[in-house]
Amino acid sequence: MKTVKYSKTYRVLHWAIAITFLLLLITIFLRLTWMNKYNMAEIIQTYLSGTDQMLTQEQLIVLAKKIRQPMWDWHIYMGYVLVGLFSLRFTLPFLGTMKLQNPLKPVNKTKIPEMGVYRFLRMCCGVFNYRAYN
Repeated sequence: MKTVKYSKTYRVLHWAIAITFLLLLITIFLRLTWMNKYNMAEIIQTYLSGTDQMLTQEQLIVLAKKIRQPMWDWHIYMGYVLVGLFSLRFTLPFLGTMKLQNPLKPVNKTKIPEMGVYRFLRMCCGVFNYRAYN
């Protein structure tokens, strides 16, 4: 079995894209779960009830949105970084720094023995998508 040695540029770029994508997913997860505007509004209301202060539900939601705004700003920044990294990734092969790989080249079966697992997962996704739309 032949091992492929990727350049340092390729590996650094790969991991930078992976970490940026992970940070984007974390901000989405936080926004949809713990930092949901309704959950945060309820926490703020619970705190304010102990201090004999009251806000309307609309005011609480505006306050919750302002609290989570910096996290959303980081999400936007990470999106820009990801677009920049992908642009760099797609232009480097044309500058000769990285080798342009042919996506249509057949894969050596002995090189990736778990290919059957990927086919099975793709088939399962197709079945679930078919059931969801029918």
